[in-house]
Amino acid sequence: IIEKYADPKESVTEKHHIIPKSLGGSNDKTNIVKLSPRVHFICHLLLTKMMADYNDTRKMCFALWNMSLHSKNHQRRLTSWEFQQARKAKILAQNRPPPVRRN
Repeated sequence: IIEKYADPKESVTEKHHIIPKSLGGSNDKTNIVKLSPRVHFICHLLLTKMMADYNDTRKMCFALWNMSLHSKNHQRRLTSWEFQQARKAKILAQNRPPPVRRN
């Protein structure tokens, strides 16, 4: 996704950390790409589904919820489906018990 959609030729872009800061990523230029708001939201939605670790999943769910509410340039408008996905992620992050580890 990053290779295909980085630095779009759109007038509105948002910065996205390739490796999220909450997972150890930095603000280094090599870890940041410009994406359209739509692609940025999709990346964060996918991150909620890609994490294997419970705590990392929670972090990505909260990140998705927070980005659905806040936009630096106030350009973000969510469809009802996008808002529903963000809301579900927030509820999952708040209520989901950690998985039982079996040896």
